[in-house]
Amino acid sequence: MKHLYLEGFPKLFTLPIWIEGATNTLETLRISNCSNLERLPSCLITMSHLKRLYISECPLLKRILFPRDMHCLTALEDLCIDGCPDLCRQYQPHWGVCWPTIAHIKSVFIGEPRGEDANEVIDLLEGQEIIPRAKNNSSS
Repeated sequence: MKHLYLEGFPKLFTLPIWIEGATNTLETLRISNCSNLERLPSCLITMSHLKRLYISECPLLKRILFPRDMHCLTALEDLCIDGCPDLCRQYQPHWGVCWPTIAHIKSVFIGEPRGEDANEVIDLLEGQEIIPRAKNNSSS
């Protein structure tokens, strides 16, 4: 498995144990709208191919990894954290307590954009083209 998207699992407190089977292949991990997610598995430090990590709307998540372990994610190129108050404070560029542990990552977005803005940021980081939605203004 190269890409794993987990979205809208309000009863999820931690990621399923079966994710350990993807530690040698996973390149993209996107976790969104998991309102009770409290922690990520320790096997995350062994994900040597993980290039993209996107975490949004997981308000109870307090950390990605222990700060001393962030250097283990050597392939990580894109990191987006949004809608996770504690994480956003910790990883805030230049002044967050954990910023030095992620400062080497090529593309970092930390913030709490609202609504469609958050999805647009994630789409940009994934290299997808964003085309504005046309509004239906027909007067028939």
